[in-house]
Amino acid sequence: MGPAKQFGGFGCKMEGGPLSSNVMPLASARVTACGSLRLVACLGGWNSLMVLINEGSKEDKRSIPLATSGGGWIRNVRRLPRSPLSMREAEKYAHAQCPGIQTRSLSSTYNCFGLVFASRRTCIDTDQLPAILRDDGYNEVTDPSILSPGDIVVYLGDDPSDINHVGILQYIAAHPSTGEYSYTVLSQWGLDGEYLHGVHNVPALYGGRTKFFSERIRQ
Repeated sequence: MGPAKQFGGFGCKMEGGPLSSNVMPLASARVTACGSLRLVACLGGWNSLMVLINEGSKEDKRSIPLATSGGGWIRNVRRLPRSPLSMREAEKYAHAQCPGIQTRSLSSTYNCFGLVFASRRTCIDTDQLPAILRDDGYNEVTDPSILSPGDIVVYLGDDPSDINHVGILQYIAAHPSTGEYSYTVLSQWGLDGEYLHGVHNVPALYGGRTKFFSERIRQ
């Protein structure tokens, strides 16, 4: 059994299984592409209904103080570290699925949004992104010639509201002969580690559509 099933490779969509040592085994659960628990009601032992109340809120002891520039609370949860063995297996799977990537770090306590917006300290759910972009002054960049390292790329599904992944631009190369650009991105793949990769050299579940954003102030 490969890491995609055994460990929920890339924090991918996965049905069932004990997804967190902080809760009872789940009979029904769904994990988003970025490794955050989206379904909050599930069946636990003794056929009882268990509800995770206010996950990621200020009252959740697993959350850290985190807010947008506008003062809005960013719901977050710090996950427990996975075993070194499971991380090495996840790394092998990532390199097999996306040849040419480079491993930067193997940590499982934060997801891609936590890397970009929380300095690698916690997991942030995808539904927090619109508020973060708005309050922190991010604007979409449609002209590739003005992109800069440090700007971010957001990966979307077929539905524009289906936010799957985010990464930070590290290198940008212009190709004058074709008028095109290539990008190297740093991102955390679910709870499976950080990787440097081409902008489109990512797991298929992240989707094929991308948008670029920047918070840079240009006078």
